[in-house]
Parts: sequence; C-alpha cells; structure tokens
Amino acid sequence: MRLILLIFLIAIISTAYGDEKFLKYARLFTIVNQQDISGFTVINSLPVEHPLRLIGIRKGDIVTAVNANPIFDQSTAISAYNNKTISSVSVIRDGSKIILKDTK
Repeated sequence: MRLILLIFLIAIISTAYGDEKFLKYARLFTIVNQQDISGFTVINSLPVEHPLRLIGIRKGDIVTAVNANPIFDQSTAISAYNNKTISSVSVIRDGSKIILKDTK
C-alpha cells in the first residue's frame, strides 16, 4: 500500500513540475469555427537547447502536432513539449500551416 501511495505521489509531483515548465513557455490553444484547430501557442522564447526551438519553433507559433501526434488537450501538449526526440512539428505560423522537419 505504501509503495502504491509513493508511486502515486511521485507521478503527481512530476506531472506538476511538467505543467510548470510547460506553462512558462506555452498555453493551450483551441479554435472551433469551420475547422477544429487545437494545439499550444508558444508565448515565450524557448530555451536555446529545447528540441522544439532546435527544429525551428518560434514565439507566437501554434504547435498542432509533434511527430504526427496531434495536440488535443493539456496532457498531449505537455507530452509534446517534453518530448526529447522530435522529427517533425506541424505549426500554424502567421496564419499558414507548415511542417518543420529535423534535417539531421
């Protein structure tokens, strides 16, 4: 019982820490009109070594998918933000949909 409680507390703490890092740089974004668009908006410049920055994400971009996995809620947004291996990112930049790919 104690082991299960300890694992549960570790999961909560690590999730809260992930939320804190995510919220420093991004906000969940959803538009529902003629099309459903969901993702997260980058609100601050990402750290220099962050994988999303290295692939070309900029402040103001709306990230809609990472590695072809769509962003549809805060959980998927945080997972995408924390992903260390990124090969492609679908983005809305200045009203245009683009895909950024890792050139390595």
